This record gives sequence, structure tokens and C-alpha cells, in this order.
Amino acid sequence: MIGNPRSGFARTQGNPIWEEMMEVALKTEPTFLVNVTQTEGRGLSGVLAGKLREAHAARVDFAMRNSRVSVERAFEVVVTTAGGYPFDISMYQSVKGITAAGSIVQDGDAIVLASECHEGVPGCGEFGDVLRACPAPVPESRSSPPAL
Repeated sequence: MIGNPRSGFARTQGNPIWEEMMEVALKTEPTFLVNVTQTEGRGLSGVLAGKLREAHAARVDFAMRNSRVSVERAFEVVVTTAGGYPFDISMYQSVKGITAAGSIVQDGDAIVLASECHEGVPGCGEFGDVLRACPAPVPESRSSPPAL
């Protein structure tokens, strides 16, 4: 479902991944949820408790209003991270930073990922299969190197 155009960051309703996760969570018949949002420095920016759907929706609304920055155009180069440890423990985890940057980079241009990846690139499972099936990246030829 990750390839579905309705999937992605900051999307709940209509996002097949989010909707499936919510469906599974509701099957556990939860009685209470404590949901938090964090500051850039990983402090708490808010805590909300209550019924699963309502508390989650309220934290999503808060995060959408307080954690996003609008840009007027797409960029040729976007430098991103997965948010540091433990979010950048492997390439598999670090892909989140690439995915977030994908919404503001021009088609065919560059995303630069700064990520520790001390566990490397997992070679097992479906992720490993996908990586092995792809040819090595070949740089596009340009009349001049991209400006950094």
C-alpha cells in the first residue's frame, strides 16, 4: 500500500495504510489512548488522552497546525534526515526522511539524506528483495553540475 498515491505523511482519511492501522487498532477494543506530540528537540509539545479516534484526530490536527512549514515551490536539492537516533538506525528506517522530502523536490532532482544507518541496509525480507531487483543508480548527465 505504500505505493498508493493516497499514502504518505500527514494523511489519515483516504490513506489506505492509516485506515488499515486504525481498523486493526479498533479491533482490540481500546478503552483509552494517551497520545503525545514532540518538539523539534524531542520535548513534549502536547499530551492528549481519551478515546482512540478522537484523541488521535486531535493530536494530528495539532501536529498539522504546529509542525509543518509551507513552501511556495519545489526545490532542485532537498537535504533531509529521518530525525536522528533511533529514527536513522538503518536505511529502512531512514527512508521516512526521503519520503517527506519527496513532496518538495522537483521531479528528477536530488534528495540528500544525512543518516547514520549504523545497522546499514537490511538485506533480508521484502525491502532487501526490492533493493536487489533495482539496478545501481546511474547519475544523469547534465550540461553543468548542480549548484549546491
